[in-house]
Amino acid sequence: MNKHSDIIAEISGNMSLVGYRDLRGVLALVAELDLNGMDDFNLGSILKQQQEKTGRKPKTAARSLERVVEDIWKNGDKDVLRRIYHGRKLPTEMPKPKNLIIRIAYYEKEKMPTQKNVQEVS
Repeated sequence: MNKHSDIIAEISGNMSLVGYRDLRGVLALVAELDLNGMDDFNLGSILKQQQEKTGRKPKTAARSLERVVEDIWKNGDKDVLRRIYHGRKLPTEMPKPKNLIIRIAYYEKEKMPTQKNVQEVS
């Protein structure tokens, strides 16, 4: 299981929905980006890249992501969501897919060992 599947399983556990495959795919593409300055992050362009890999139309994937975010927000593990939100109080309203994807991407990046730490362990 890759790191995206791990965190998604921690949040929801309902990995059988098609939208969770879309979420994993989008997170994999976002992980390739420089996450500093994500203000210019464009979910539409990421969904187009995903279409090239999976054949799923961006509009279909976007709706699927909306359903997944709703599922996570309503049924997901709130403790894990708080970790993703750095222990802060969770927003009162469900986030947009783009916002949750950014939060998860930052969380995963922070958990990854830095190059310096990897060299120290070697």
